[in-house]
Amino acid sequence: MGTILMQVDLNHPAMNDATVEKLKQYCFDHLTSREINYFSTNDSLREKLVQCDLSPHLQHGIHCARELSRDECISILENSSKVWSEIITEYQYDLELLYKVADKINLSYVDGQDSLDSAFVVKYADSMDMSDFVSRRTRNGTIDQFFDVPQVLERYIRNSVTWSMPRNDLIDFIARFKTDVNRTEIEQFVNDLYNKHVNEVTLTAAYSQRERASHSVDTVVSYFKNNRTKTEYATWDEYAADCRNTGNCGLADVWFRDFYRSEIMAFVGVKI
Repeated sequence: MGTILMQVDLNHPAMNDATVEKLKQYCFDHLTSREINYFSTNDSLREKLVQCDLSPHLQHGIHCARELSRDECISILENSSKVWSEIITEYQYDLELLYKVADKINLSYVDGQDSLDSAFVVKYADSMDMSDFVSRRTRNGTIDQFFDVPQVLERYIRNSVTWSMPRNDLIDFIARFKTDVNRTEIEQFVNDLYNKHVNEVTLTAAYSQRERASHSVDTVVSYFKNNRTKTEYATWDEYAADCRNTGNCGLADVWFRDFYRSEIMAFVGVKI
């Protein structure tokens, strides 16, 4: 026979002396705001309450009455079967605890945890907010620690290698991964790529490769005709600068993703 959950009687004189095991027998699913406030502001009861299996709604209510401490959050993480998502972002937690509770938390909120290692990310990458994780780690300079995670490397490349990337930045980027050639060879590759003329002829030739093209030749040529200030650009840098100035970067983004980036990744030896 299952446990019989009793409704909470706040006026019962024994409530303040209730043990954690006793509290676990009570049903907290439908507490009123007055009842939540009572438990949340009574230090003795609050300390025991966070050791029970609480609903995310009640966890939130306790936090609203008085901000949850890190120790209280840890207790909730360890004892509740479901966790209010904001608890994951409130504090930093040890990696051992994150592994322990990973199956009951919303992992899309875990990207801000500094203790994460590549093994954790490999295991839970499909459930994490990879875009936010990569952005955070790029900003704090620790992204290199996670390049062995395919999803991280792919997202990092997609975020970094874009149509507006200056050639010197691209050379530096390639040099981080392509360590088997000297910088002169990398510079030559980038110069050959960026020194291609940009015009209707080169655009048509590129988008005639149907296996790589995301749009038809007619579509991209029409866009080019209607969103450019010159009929031809001597280099990709010149075309990118014009796109920035006019704000018409749609074709530059698509063209770069469809063709330039794939050539860059083939040279680097990374498949995305």
